[in-house]
Amino acid sequence: MYFYIFILNRNMNSIIKQRIKELQNEVVELRKIIRVLNYDILFRNLIITELRQLHINYYCYNGINKLNEIERLEKIIEKGNSLFQ
Repeated sequence: MYFYIFILNRNMNSIIKQRIKELQNEVVELRKIIRVLNYDILFRNLIITELRQLHINYYCYNGINKLNEIERLEKIIEKGNSLFQ
């Protein structure tokens, strides 16, 4: 029984780590978008309309949510590893 739980835990860890990598890649892409927008605002005098502000807010909150999910998943891995040591 313990052996099956250990295998399940190892498989879940690999799935969770894969999800963390996906989220990290998505956060990198969102940061690139935000950097471009910031550059355009500062140096190209991009005019911020209400719609553009909503897009900027969406990118920021989406990134924050992804970072929070990464943190939560890392805690799950830590707890799972501490149970099997």
